[in-house]
Amino acid sequence: MPGAGNPQSLNRYTYVNNNPLAYIDPSGYDPLNAAWESEFRSVHGRMPTGRDRYLRLLSLILPGSGAQGAWTDTNWEAATHAYEGAMASPSRELSLLTNGMPKDALATFAGHLQTLANYYESGEDLLYISAVAFLWAGMPYNPALFVLGAMDVGVRNTWRRLETVLPLRQVHLTPFPMLVEGATGWDPAYVDDSNPSHHYAAFVSMGVMSFSLAKQVNHWRDADNIPDILVGDTAAAHGSRMHRQQGAFKGLWSWVLRDFR
Repeated sequence: MPGAGNPQSLNRYTYVNNNPLAYIDPSGYDPLNAAWESEFRSVHGRMPTGRDRYLRLLSLILPGSGAQGAWTDTNWEAATHAYEGAMASPSRELSLLTNGMPKDALATFAGHLQTLANYYESGEDLLYISAVAFLWAGMPYNPALFVLGAMDVGVRNTWRRLETVLPLRQVHLTPFPMLVEGATGWDPAYVDDSNPSHHYAAFVSMGVMSFSLAKQVNHWRDADNIPDILVGDTAAAHGSRMHRQQGAFKGLWSWVLRDFR
């Protein structure tokens, strides 16, 4: 509930009093942890929703218009509208909160991966990859039930394929928006549409669970789509490496630049 002595709490777009970076655990890691949820509840009087978590992560990787890149009310309002617009669209794509797409989308994507990784430490590998899958692939954020989230997206994709031959009720491919940076800077061999990062995020997360299963799903889903197969297989290999080597997620951004340039 709004606080009578705090006019900012009356603004439904105001988020943690315009200072989201202050509400993180003392170590500075895991931006969606219990400490953040507790602070969120004390400020807003409720538990954070999927939208709150999504906007929280966006505010960490996208600079705002305030001093030193801080997010202002205008930024939170724009992000909220962008989120709701993406949720209402058939594609569920959420464009960057800037004027137009970046000139080097691959470098932008890699930079965002690196920035996000700075909020996690060794041992928080699954938390990090869950956030990546949440932001770019629209997968439900629940590290404790990460496998179920991946299965959910897999079932949705299967359902969409069946829709082409059976009179089924249409469903969205993902339950949450997918952040879009664009396709500039990517090797054309890996580009099928304007949002290759969403395909990468989905299969790097599946690769963390099982490299062979991720490849099987990738080839079944995109049997006639060579660019997507190449992206998915490479992402699955990255995920497999993360699974074998704790803390390797810190270098994920550099693997993306190396393998897709």
